[in-house]
Amino acid sequence: MKTDFILIILCIIFLIYCNKFNIEKFILPKNSWRETCNIYDFRNPILWVSCENDRGKYIDTSINVNKCINKNIKNVDGILECE
Repeated sequence: MKTDFILIILCIIFLIYCNKFNIEKFILPKNSWRETCNIYDFRNPILWVSCENDRGKYIDTSINVNKCINKNIKNVDGILECE
């Protein structure tokens, strides 16, 4: 019982630490989409962002990053797609 409590506390500390240092920057694909999109949320495997389209307006979009394994993610007129 005491071991479970310690494990829970350690998990909470880890989650706080990850949020503080924005762990998404280290685990999300680093492709050209980062230059034209703003991250709203990332709950693996879904990435929610707002991306700039060809007319300069931002569009809310999301993508399942697991579908893009070994592929680049790109912003196509405001929508994220796998290459």
